Amino acid sequence: MNRTVKAILASGFATLLTAGVVAAANEPVSQLAAEQSDDGAITAKVKEALAADSALAAANISVETVQGGVRLSGTVGNAADIQRATAVAFGVTGVKKVQNNLKSK
Repeated sequence: MNRTVKAILASGFATLLTAGVVAAANEPVSQLAAEQSDDGAITAKVKEALAADSALAAANISVETVQGGVRLSGTVGNAADIQRATAVAFGVTGVKKVQNNLKSK
């Protein structure tokens, strides 16, 4: 092969390689952004569900969500409210697991 053909082939290969690396690098970022967006929506829905529950509305419950896993923390009135908060959180679409760190007064 002459030099011109080799240069064109090398340039084309480098372009394809670069495009593949850029595409691969962007995919996890897009996926991470989508997961964070979903986590934010799940957190909002869990907070809304807890506030709508008459037994839990006055409780001091913090909600964090990471990859669909919800962590509840804070204080509630009694042990039954701890179990109720877990059930309410599990009732929200998108919740994969619930870590309940609630304490009763």
